[in-house]
Amino acid sequence: MASLIVAIISAVIAGISAGISVFSCIYNNRQTKRINNINIKARYFEKIFDDYLIYRIPEARKYIRFNENGSLDDFQKLIDELSGMRNSATFFKFDNKTFFEDLKAVTQDLENYLSDCGNKTFDNEEQADIYQEIANKTMKIYSCISNYYLGL
Repeated sequence: MASLIVAIISAVIAGISAGISVFSCIYNNRQTKRINNINIKARYFEKIFDDYLIYRIPEARKYIRFNENGSLDDFQKLIDELSGMRNSATFFKFDNKTFFEDLKAVTQDLENYLSDCGNKTFDNEEQADIYQEIANKTMKIYSCISNYYLGL
């Protein structure tokens, strides 16, 4: 009788071990797929955004200036770069529509601001505020992209 109880306990422990092994295998497989998916998206992300964020947008911002009449000049290059980045990011329109719509909103906000400022004249005090607002709106773009990349 004692050997039967030991055999039953052994069978139960073996069954539990088998169940844990199957669960562990399934869980590890799902985690591996999830990590591979994240890695693929990270490569797409870097391919699309690295050049814009590190070189193209900062370079285009350097050209923005006020002319002798107090009008904003040479901002079209930045508008073109923002538009190009948004077009390059079209992949995310199908992969993560919320991120794409957020990116579209913040880039268009800066584009519209630049265009509006280009149609007006500003005194020296206002010009400093304009530069600061351009910097703030640019930071919103960088934050939008960084937050998505970091999963925030």
